[in-house]
Amino acid sequence: MRLDWKAILGIVVTILLLWWALRGVPVTEVWAQIRDGDLLLLSAAAIVAGAGLWVRAVRWEILLRPLVAGTSLRSRFGAVSVGFMANNVLPLRVGEFARAYALSRVEAVTASGAFGTLVVERALDGVVLLILLLAAMAWPTFPSGSDLGEGPLGAAITGATVLAAVVVGTMLVLFLFPRPFVRVARRVAALLPRTLGRLIVDVLEAFLEALEILRRPGLLGAAVAWTLGLWLFNSLTFWLGFRAFDIGLDYVAAVFTQAVVGFGVALPSAPGYIGTFHYAADLALSGVYGVDEARSLAFAFGLHAAGWIPVTGLGLWYAWRMGLGLEEMGRSEEEVELAVERRQPGSAGATEVQAAPRAPRGTSGVPGLVAGSVAISAPAKVNLVLRILDRDSGTDYHELETVFQAIDLVDQILIEPTETGELELEVVGEDLGPTAENLAWRAARAFLDEIDFADGLRVRLEKGVPVGAGLGGGSSDAAATLVALNALYGRPLTPLRLIRLGRALGADVPFFMGGAATALAWGRGDRLRGLPSLPTRPVMIVKPAFGISTREAYTVLARYREETGYTTRERELEKLMSIDWEWVAARHENDFETLLAAVHPELAQVRASLERTDPVLTLLSGSGSAMFAIYGTEDEAESAQRQAESEGWWTVRTRTLGSLPSPTMT
Repeated sequence: MRLDWKAILGIVVTILLLWWALRGVPVTEVWAQIRDGDLLLLSAAAIVAGAGLWVRAVRWEILLRPLVAGTSLRSRFGAVSVGFMANNVLPLRVGEFARAYALSRVEAVTASGAFGTLVVERALDGVVLLILLLAAMAWPTFPSGSDLGEGPLGAAITGATVLAAVVVGTMLVLFLFPRPFVRVARRVAALLPRTLGRLIVDVLEAFLEALEILRRPGLLGAAVAWTLGLWLFNSLTFWLGFRAFDIGLDYVAAVFTQAVVGFGVALPSAPGYIGTFHYAADLALSGVYGVDEARSLAFAFGLHAAGWIPVTGLGLWYAWRMGLGLEEMGRSEEEVELAVERRQPGSAGATEVQAAPRAPRGTSGVPGLVAGSVAISAPAKVNLVLRILDRDSGTDYHELETVFQAIDLVDQILIEPTETGELELEVVGEDLGPTAENLAWRAARAFLDEIDFADGLRVRLEKGVPVGAGLGGGSSDAAATLVALNALYGRPLTPLRLIRLGRALGADVPFFMGGAATALAWGRGDRLRGLPSLPTRPVMIVKPAFGISTREAYTVLARYREETGYTTRERELEKLMSIDWEWVAARHENDFETLLAAVHPELAQVRASLERTDPVLTLLSGSGSAMFAIYGTEDEAESAQRQAESEGWWTVRTRTLGSLPSPTMT
């Protein structure tokens, strides 16, 4: 953990504020007041403080919903706990970065996207806290003799009012005029050092993604309501603290004190808001309500400790569960900046996408080509586990959980500009039907529409992955096309926007954009957690002459479950953070295989033939019709391939991948 000027500034501010708060007050008297505090009431305050994290986690789902629906409360609560713990024990206020990074480890949301929602969250907090502060000051029980126009508190209230107005105004401008605002930001960023300018623009675009909530009045209203509820609930912590130290003030005073503290802790400080919390609490209680300074400082130190202990404990426990160490959390600021700058979703095990240079831009900020062409490989995948769960009543899609593994069986894609002004597709190999239905063409069309550009392009797709095999060839083509075009045009789209385009094209597409060659997926298969790469193993694939569509596979599954009285299947893999080949050998399964083998008996014949070659495992991939077998050595895989070919089946021998390909520009 580096100790730069920001950390040093925070420590200096902490020392100065503690000195200022304690000056003229006997420390022994403060300590005596702390010792006389009611531990039972302080424990109750600590419980309320911990429950406040749950309220924050509920509210966060509303802010995340425009980016990704269905994040689990457990994941959000864990990430919130990790973030607050990081602020309590680490310098540089890295908690917000750690929180976004932690969520990206367990949910299918980019670290940059999650961070953007936290910027919106902080804006809502500031506005609501200011409203509560002003409301408390207008309350009949507020001290009538208080002169808030003078001194630090009056200056702070004035500054908070101005800041809230600026924040609301900026959000409205961003909402109403996003493109002109971004163009202006790009022009300003061009005057700054390259790295800083690029980061400002990318953070702004990530923030714009989070501002999508402003287009949904229902969600915005819910977010505001939960924010108001959060701070009113959290005021109970202060009220219980009053009772613990025999401070005879009412709940409205607790709301006022909390609001002052809320703005106070926004100042730089040492870890845990030490100094800023204590000074702000003392300023409100002794400066406004006339509470004895020794008692108000005892309240500040006691309540701070009561909140610090449970929140830090919860955060450490969740960090341990997520496999996050303090050193890694300390680097979370750099990780989130990297995610904003050039990464796909910041999940565990994900690898960086090759960074392309920024496109040359004119004064209009329009993206331009940075190379003459771009080439990329689009790998196939197999499903090491595929469990089909319940049908989602809202979308009518089946939920599932699966473990994807990328393999070195690829389609090759080359994209070149043309002067025709048209989007052209050339397919070499297996016929894929009408151009407008091809996923690579649809991905290119979606990308050009998204950046509002009408360049002529030729997409050349050389097929190596068989169609209708359950190997994800079409989804991989779509993902590779999006990644390649974003590189070719100088990355005009943030990773989050790119993922959203991919998700609209197919549930498997986000996996091929995520960087990790091994990943746990759930939901429709579009919510991902990257897993550490498995050691490379030989793979042999056998495909019968027929294909199986996804629609056919789900129809067979639905008929079987209807006839047999299906009972609910629970998720079993949600806590999975890493796997090895021994785990795969023991847990591999595919819910489609037995059912489809009853319809297509040749699948059972392929399995029987492969099992005679003594593989590590044999399984149907996806919805079929390809079967794959994984072997311990290349010799075993080669021998198995000769056996399968002798029986007249199409085969290919390949290997598992440790990372996904990156685009190459020429």
